[in-house]
Amino acid sequence: MSIPVWKAATGQSIGGAMSDPGGDLVPITPDNANDLPFPARAIRLPANGTAGTLRITTSAGNVRDTYIAAGEMLTVAVTRVHLTGTAATPLEALV
Repeated sequence: MSIPVWKAATGQSIGGAMSDPGGDLVPITPDNANDLPFPARAIRLPANGTAGTLRITTSAGNVRDTYIAAGEMLTVAVTRVHLTGTAATPLEALV
């Protein structure tokens, strides 16, 4: 069964389903006020990155605080990566 990916705040479809592969991997600039240019299917911290805290807004509209290790991919649909509360760097979005 395919679960569609959507942005709760607007009802905007991200496209495809979470089980579909991403079309690109793009750098993330954390921002407290603005959503990502494209909602992410997952957040990746490269193996050579600095592990740390991560504050995100999920596609369901919830703000969550978590930790991401170097080389880890967090498979959750994300619309915003907050500057405040995020120490991990450099982050990439699977879109």
